[in-house]
Amino acid sequence: MGCVVLKTCRYCVHVIVVDNGSSDATTQIAAFASVSVLPLDENLGKSCALNTGIQHLRDLQPDAIVLLDADGQHSPKELSQVVTPVILDKADIVIGSRDLEHNGDTPRHRVVGHWAFNTFTRWASSAFRGWWCF
Repeated sequence: MGCVVLKTCRYCVHVIVVDNGSSDATTQIAAFASVSVLPLDENLGKSCALNTGIQHLRDLQPDAIVLLDADGQHSPKELSQVVTPVILDKADIVIGSRDLEHNGDTPRHRVVGHWAFNTFTRWASSAFRGWWCF
C-alpha cells in the first residue's frame, strides 16, 4: 500500500487515501507522504470507500479524479494516459484495464464476461450520456 501512495504522489497534484479499516501502516505511510487520509473505523466495503473519497473530492472541484486500489495492479506511471482524454474534454470517463493484451492466462469465462461488461459500459456511456447525475 505504501508503495502505491509514494509512487502516486510523483504524478498527482493531490492524493487522498481512504483507509478502509486497514490493519497495516496505511495511515502512517500516507501521513508521512503528506497525503490526505480519510480513515474509516472498519472495512465498510469498496463502494463505501469510493463514495467517501468522491464525496470529499467534490469540495475540491478537481478537473479529474483517478481511483487506484492499493494492491498495485495499476501503475501510477500511467495516470497521464487516463487523465488526458478527460482534461482535453474528449471523454467523461476512462476505465483502465490490466488485461488489454489477452496473454492467455485469464480463464475463458472471465474473458467473455469482461467483454460483455465492457461492451455494455461503452453502449451505456454513449447512449445515456448526460443522463446520470450523482
